[in-house]
Amino acid sequence: MTAQQSGAAPEYDGMWSTALVRGLIREDALRSSSYSDTGYIDLLESGPPTRRTLAQRAMTNNRVAAVYERLWRPIVVAALSLHGLSVVDERARAAAALHLDGEQRVLDVACGPGNFTGFFADRLAGDGFVIGLDTSLPMLERAVHDNPRPRAVYLHADTLELPFDDRTFDAACCFAALHLVAEPCAVLREMVRGWRRVGGSR
Repeated sequence: MTAQQSGAAPEYDGMWSTALVRGLIREDALRSSSYSDTGYIDLLESGPPTRRTLAQRAMTNNRVAAVYERLWRPIVVAALSLHGLSVVDERARAAAALHLDGEQRVLDVACGPGNFTGFFADRLAGDGFVIGLDTSLPMLERAVHDNPRPRAVYLHADTLELPFDDRTFDAACCFAALHLVAEPCAVLREMVRGWRRVGGSR
């Protein structure tokens, strides 16, 4: 956070959130990281994990990423809207399910183009931030372009081996993507490992 002038309320700075996220990444994973003008932290410079489904391989294609954002996702949401669920309602329900209340560390696994990540970031305050994590570079490029937020940091990393210590996050989620991964139960175990239950009630 930065203060514009002495005595002023602190203003959240995107560079501050990136530095904070880098501080949460395990030392062994951070050694192979890079951050350039791409807008995301890359922990998979040697390439994406080999354990990928056909759908995951498709998501690493630039054309598929563009179609997903502009065609596939709107069609699915339109179909859901027929049952009374709009795009805004879908994201609001997700935020409510995570009990977002401001100063939280949130992990959005398989974030894709960052639609949920950006929405969550807008609902955080104080020291709260969200990490959008994905194995697909084209999806992360869309996220950085379409959903940049001061409280959102995007990370290219393995969903089967999250680069964080146990109980790092107040909330962890994976929306509309778990069915695409090769080992969904393993991804869920990693998400639970990184989640610190507040009061043991969530």
